[in-house]
Formats: sequence, C-alpha cells, structure tokens
Amino acid sequence: MTIAQDQAALVSEIASLQSALIVSHVNPDPDALGSTFAFAEALELAGKRVAVLNESGLPEDLAFLSGGRTVHRSVPAGEWDALLVLDCGDAHRVGDSLLPILKDFPLVANIDHHYANSLFGTHNVLCADASSTCEIIFRLLTDLKYALTPSIASALYAGLLGDTGSFRYSSCTSETLRVAAQLLDAGARPEVVAQKLYGSTPLSVVRVQSEALSSVSLLAEGKIAYVLITADMFSRANAEPSQVDGMAEKVRDIAGVEIAAYIRQDGPLWKVSLRSVTEELSVASVAERFGGGGHKQAAAFRYRRSQDELLEALLPELEALLEART
Repeated sequence: MTIAQDQAALVSEIASLQSALIVSHVNPDPDALGSTFAFAEALELAGKRVAVLNESGLPEDLAFLSGGRTVHRSVPAGEWDALLVLDCGDAHRVGDSLLPILKDFPLVANIDHHYANSLFGTHNVLCADASSTCEIIFRLLTDLKYALTPSIASALYAGLLGDTGSFRYSSCTSETLRVAAQLLDAGARPEVVAQKLYGSTPLSVVRVQSEALSSVSLLAEGKIAYVLITADMFSRANAEPSQVDGMAEKVRDIAGVEIAAYIRQDGPLWKVSLRSVTEELSVASVAERFGGGGHKQAAAFRYRRSQDELLEALLPELEALLEART
C-alpha cells in the first residue's frame, strides 16, 4: 500500500473512531508533543474520547503545549479503538514499558517523517520530505476538514519550529513555510512559542551547560566535537537531564565543526544526540548501528554500557563517517 493510500485509508478510519490513544517517543521534543496535543485536541473537538501516553511523561519546559491535558505513563482504563503513534521511526521508540501495547490494537497508525521507518503500523503515513510530524498532522487535519483552534495551531507551529531549527535546516521547504503561514492565520503566536521554547532557560540548566561546554572535546582537526554531561554534573547544578536540550546544536555551531555529539547520562543509560552540518554526513547511519535512528543531519540512540565503552565505540564511527565523505 502506498503512503497516499495509507493516508486516505487512515482519514476514513479516524472519521469513524469513537476513541483513540495517542503516543509519541520517549524523551519527547516539540515535534512529538506538538503533534500529539494538536491531534488530541482536534479529535476531541470532533467528539472522540482521547488520552495521551508517553513513557517519559510531560517535560516541564514543554508543558505549555499541553493545554493542561494529562499525559499518562500507562494505558488508562476503558475501551480504546486505536493507537496513534506519532514521530516514531521504529515501534521501540515508544519505550520499553509501552511497546507491548502495540499488539493490543486492531488499528495502529504509524505517522512519521523519518526517512528510516520500520513500517510497524497497520496504517503507515510516512512523508520523509515533511519538515516534521506536525506538518503531516496539519495535512491530516486538513483532509479531515477539522478546524484549527489557536492552541492547535500553536502546538503545530512549535513542532515546525523545533524540527527545522527555527527554519534553518534543509528540512524547511517552501511547503513548510506555507504551512507555518496558515498556522499563524489560525492563531498561532510565533513570539510566544519562541519565548517558551528558547527564552525560558532555568539558571540550573545554564550552569550545567556552562560546565559541559567548557570541556568540549575536538577530533579530526576540529571537524568532530562532542560534549558529555554526567550524573554528577547534573547533580552539582541541580538540573534534570530532561531539561538540558539543544546541546548538540550548540556544539555543531562551533566554527569548523562538521559532526557533533551530545552525550548525557540519564540513570542507567547514556543518551546520545548526533548532528551534522550537511546531509552528506548522515549521522542517522551511525545511530542506526547503535539501535537508534533519526534524520541524516539529526539522530539519536541510547547506550547501556560504560562511558569508556561508549566513547571507544562511537568516536571511530564518527571519524569513519567523516573520512568516507572526504
């Protein structure tokens, strides 16, 4: 079944649903939560019963997108017609605790924009040329003829802003800007969204970022850079790992850097975010070798062994990626 047919079929299915669960990936970003909350509100306004799931819960810095909605960490009681999975290139991205529920639903919609996707849904709506999952949800809501409220428009705009690096990345197309314009017409306030996403950093986060950035490591004549934040560093700054975002971009933006890695400790895991300055350097290919994935210029994975083992495994992969390009 083609993507276009899947989208048409899903639109038909959604129109007849009475209830739905919506889930996005662990450690959700503005695109994951923006698409989730926008879709949830639109479905509720259409008379459907909706609940939002996320294994990681709701990050404090993105709570402004929720409209006060509860984010469940497990399936709430009741009968549910469908599971709508947003912004997940693979079923495992929903998290270990929620992964088993995918087999419980006759309709599992996989709605995503990552070019590497395992097609795990009964319906797979994939668009790798979309800037974000929020852009795809905008198209779905248009096909469903659902009206956009200011809160829906703002949630979708946040996803566009986040996944395009404030409209800086190559994923930002003329279609993305047309969608953004329509969201503004529907009541999205770009100055408010930008302030919430980028202008409200807690002092504790600034402190841990400062300590980490003071010890950035460079390889390959400054073309590869990485920054590492340990549990001790988070503790000293009184910051939570989930609060510290955007570090991979800060390292990538150092003059001369072409590949960047942000490595942070989060409980028993190391969470690694990879970035590159060009699609020719596909960090997704590196992330996939560690069980992760993402986009050519932005990808991530999780690692369960020691810090030393992680660096010994990861850094040669980044150097090989750079050498293969040159």
